[in-house]
Amino acid sequence: MNIALSSLVSRSLIDVEVDSDIQKTLMYLLCKEPCKNHRLLHKTPRALQLQQTPNESSSRRSKVQRGSIGNLSQLHDLKAFQIASETHIHTLGATGILLVVAKVLATVAYTAEDEQQRRTFLETRQSLEVKLVIEEQSAEQERLLLSVLPEHVAVQMRKDLDQADSQFKKIYMSRHENVSILYADIVGFTAISSTYSAQELVKMLNELFARFDKLAEKYQQLRIKILGDCYYCISGAPIERPDHAVLCVHMGLSMVKAIKYVQQTANSPVDMRVGIHTGAVLAGVLGQRQWQFDVYSKDVELANKMESAGLPGRVHISATTLSFLNGEFEVEPGYGEKRDEVLRIAGLKTYFIVKVLK
Repeated sequence: MNIALSSLVSRSLIDVEVDSDIQKTLMYLLCKEPCKNHRLLHKTPRALQLQQTPNESSSRRSKVQRGSIGNLSQLHDLKAFQIASETHIHTLGATGILLVVAKVLATVAYTAEDEQQRRTFLETRQSLEVKLVIEEQSAEQERLLLSVLPEHVAVQMRKDLDQADSQFKKIYMSRHENVSILYADIVGFTAISSTYSAQELVKMLNELFARFDKLAEKYQQLRIKILGDCYYCISGAPIERPDHAVLCVHMGLSMVKAIKYVQQTANSPVDMRVGIHTGAVLAGVLGQRQWQFDVYSKDVELANKMESAGLPGRVHISATTLSFLNGEFEVEPGYGEKRDEVLRIAGLKTYFIVKVLK
């Protein structure tokens, strides 16, 4: 088709005697884009049509040739504009593609970073939750351990538990000198136990012993244990202090006052019998599965006998305890050695506390 158009244009241009450069330009345009420039085939001959008659003047021929050259110049300008437009379009297209690609990459990067931050946040949150659970469990274990063992023993055992697997083979036992031992028993407990149900009785004892624990904290006493209706504690261990006997007597007097709560609640003549003795003790933990902290010595047995040989509503002390009171209490003879064989054999004189002097 291009060959046919070229032949036709050549014949048309030859017929109108167009300059050879113009012919070449028209031929190039028709061959390059025949569809867009097909009108050139019809327009050029009409624009450049020259009647080759003997009578045609040279001015007419020159005018037509100048018009043809103007048309060709317009064609050149049109082609240049078309090329510039296409270049601009291509540039805009490339810029648009780059912007889209940049937007997509930015979106992908933001999504990845956001996902990473979310994952990091969740992992941190889970770690904190696990840490809080571990701390709560540790605090609960510590509380349970302290409810069974004194703090100084519990701390040492915790350290040993973390260091070795043979912690149960270690014996936690220590000797303490100049310790005052207090035994207290509820007189008339058997009578009220037959009057109240087991649930009401346990509730009443729990409230009473809770008051005793507060008094023990106030007077620096170390509660050893509760045996039924018997409560006993020591003063002067594990930390030694010179006023252990004075604090122990104040504890006994306060317990006698506290029993009035049970008297009013149960409407029963229950009372407290308190015995105190001072001496040396062995304090430690026995057992491998069920730990039990206790004190052991002959002086502990004598303190127990001081309680059983005492009288309701009175604080019964030994002569050894009296020697540590420094005259802060008024006392009177207790004659406990006449009421208990063990005290008599031990040659231990006893006294009752009358009132506080200092």
